[in-house]
Amino acid sequence: MNMAGRTLEVFHELRRPNDINDKSQRKGDLTIEGNEGKTVLDVGITHPTIDTYINTQSSEAPRGSAANKMAANKNRSANKIIEEKNLDIDFKAITFTTYGSFGKGTHELIKEVTNDTDWNCNDPWVKPSPKSHAYLTFGFALARANARMLLHADSRRRSARNRVRTTRPRSATS
Repeated sequence: MNMAGRTLEVFHELRRPNDINDKSQRKGDLTIEGNEGKTVLDVGITHPTIDTYINTQSSEAPRGSAANKMAANKNRSANKIIEEKNLDIDFKAITFTTYGSFGKGTHELIKEVTNDTDWNCNDPWVKPSPKSHAYLTFGFALARANARMLLHADSRRRSARNRVRTTRPRSATS
């Protein structure tokens, strides 16, 4: 896939090319290849009320702070691997929260990808700007992922309840 002079690949591994002894299973989700070289993108979605992201010192957290903390952890571990293996790639974590906030890396990616795009705002029938379109696309994809997650969770709960009921001995009084 080609976007604004950049090529997009899926699943770039964080290991040395042609090294059969490298047992690393760490992968990015997407790779953007442009004039600056390869950048591996790793997408993550987190829930902001997970105890890992709750600050006990303050009752208020800025929007997207859970996504930013998740991104910092992903960036730290991936950059450590990249430095250890002397790989010629960059890494960027693209993170969201289930409530719809975007991490800083996501905002940076959208700004970078939509920066040099042509858009005519004088036409009343025009689609949203490329930047607005990117935010809408990511937002709707996140909503679909949340809905899919809830449907799967409900299905697992229902099947677990049914397994318990069928394995439990029935009482003779019922």
